[in-house]
Amino acid sequence: MAYLDGLEKYIGGLLEKNNLNCEVSVDKLVREALRKTKNYFTELCRDSKGKECFLKVTMRAEDEFKKTLFGEIASIRLLSERNFSSFYAPKILNEGGEGNGWYIREVCQGEIIADPFVIDKHYFKGINRYANDTLLFLIELSGINLKNQYFSKINSFSSKQGYLEAISVNAEVINRILPNFDSRAAQIFSNYDFPERENMVLSHGDCHFGNLIFGRKLGVVDWGIHWGNIAEDFAKVWTSLWQFPEIQARLYDHFRGSLSEIHKKSFKSCFLPMVIYQGANKLKRLILASENAKLDRYPAGVAKDGADNFIKLFSEVISGQSKDWDKYSTGRIRKISPR
Repeated sequence: MAYLDGLEKYIGGLLEKNNLNCEVSVDKLVREALRKTKNYFTELCRDSKGKECFLKVTMRAEDEFKKTLFGEIASIRLLSERNFSSFYAPKILNEGGEGNGWYIREVCQGEIIADPFVIDKHYFKGINRYANDTLLFLIELSGINLKNQYFSKINSFSSKQGYLEAISVNAEVINRILPNFDSRAAQIFSNYDFPERENMVLSHGDCHFGNLIFGRKLGVVDWGIHWGNIAEDFAKVWTSLWQFPEIQARLYDHFRGSLSEIHKKSFKSCFLPMVIYQGANKLKRLILASENAKLDRYPAGVAKDGADNFIKLFSEVISGQSKDWDKYSTGRIRKISPR
């Protein structure tokens, strides 16, 4: 209770200090965020002139969460100063600085069509346009490499070990359905060649549809930019489209077709390991939601369909049945009908 009271006072103080107001009381917002076991408090606010802005505050005392948020601030500042043809990053309006876990940023105007796991059925008819906008963003972002002097100051690089550590966090739940999933996933990673640093590209870090705002121009939020392999962000989007196998196949073809020969080779090597890496958290959440509907807000049956989809896909990959990377291209896809 003392922690809750302290958190409410801290966030309330930030709102007062920055002359911000929320439509819902701070205590209700904080309690709801804690109920959902969120690491960060995020809320749309208005300043004294009625202009909308977005507040994000770490709800955890550990330094790693403040460090992650500060890295996000640095990423946004770096990206918002550049003009991109297919997307933009909102500008930071104020922040607490290193060691203080909060910032206020501009609001991206547009629609969010999904959480990280399920696309809202309201947006099914428009999904092709949203997918096309996302594809253009992925192509432009993956065209940035270490030769770009502006971004050369970024010194964070992904690694096989980092991917496997992220997978292991979800393994306890997945192992109930796919025995020894984590060790079998490690074997998949050991069989693939990941790119040398000079062939890495700029990666978003958490590129799911909950972080994409579709408006006149695509707004992209929650950045954690680093240098990653060519398939990292694409696989996150690809797995997020599990309800739309035809769109998955089309995006796969177009994205691969946009790559240089050296990146095509890297993509061929990295795609399936990245599907495991990016899909593991989705599968864990979908398994838990299919077992207990109160855990998430998915429509009846969708969580089970999603879990079944990823279980089948992961079974194929870790058993070695999916060695042919082209099986994910147009005309060679598994049919899954969204509810």
